[in-house]
Amino acid sequence: KKENSRKQQLATSWGVKHRSQESLLEQHEAPCSSLSNETFTDKFFGFFGFSAQGISFDGKLLYLSGKNMLRAVRADKKLSPTILENSFAIPSNLLQEGFDHIGDIATTEDYIIAPVEKRNYEPPSFLAYRKSNLSIDFISPITPQKHAPWVAIDMNNGIAYSSEFDNVTYLYSYNASSHFSFMERIALQGYSNAGGLMNVQGGDVHGKYLFLSTNSGQNPEGNVFIVSLETFAIVATFNIDLFGGEMEGVTVIEDSDSGISLGFVSNTAVGVVSRVYWLRCKP
Repeated sequence: KKENSRKQQLATSWGVKHRSQESLLEQHEAPCSSLSNETFTDKFFGFFGFSAQGISFDGKLLYLSGKNMLRAVRADKKLSPTILENSFAIPSNLLQEGFDHIGDIATTEDYIIAPVEKRNYEPPSFLAYRKSNLSIDFISPITPQKHAPWVAIDMNNGIAYSSEFDNVTYLYSYNASSHFSFMERIALQGYSNAGGLMNVQGGDVHGKYLFLSTNSGQNPEGNVFIVSLETFAIVATFNIDLFGGEMEGVTVIEDSDSGISLGFVSNTAVGVVSRVYWLRCKP
């Protein structure tokens, strides 16, 4: 009881709320056996010079991140109209400190959590933006990471996860109730590369699973990985063709028929035109 109370206490801070019912995914030992029925949005512009990096769906709106931008849109094929936008999401004082790149984001009830990297592989931080107006509420302590390409939140337990970009052999965990203060590194299991996963771009948590998107042919298993948050072992892998686009962030969406879909954001080679791809996850 003490442990459950502690987890619920962790999960109620900064808009991260405890889910009293089991996630849909928890009904299945393997969250996905295949991904199918691919659809994609119209091309969307507006990230000129700030190519799309992240994606998160909170049940109402779709949130997109660029290198120095946040945008909230309707979750439809046209991704319009734009509901909110912050075109200079990294404030000038943080730019002067060397922060220059927002990665794949996560959303809670009240906040967008964004990993923000520094130049020259200096330790990054997490920034929390109010969903109501996309303004900054707080910045986390400096993390022990060199890169922070993504952040994902286990809302049941109030724990956030992230990783490096390359040579990913473990995950970093953070306390979501304490301004995302560092907790511990957790070894990742089940990858075949001796050096770990490469080009990890995005992540999202749903139920007992962490979904990771990568953009590398160096991962023999594919470019999408599903990790159990009970064992931290890779339990499923997929290879998604984004028609030459660079895979960036990923989000998980519960469908009306008790299934889930995965949304991926990708960029063209020049990083100016982006698309969101939706794929049905079949248990």
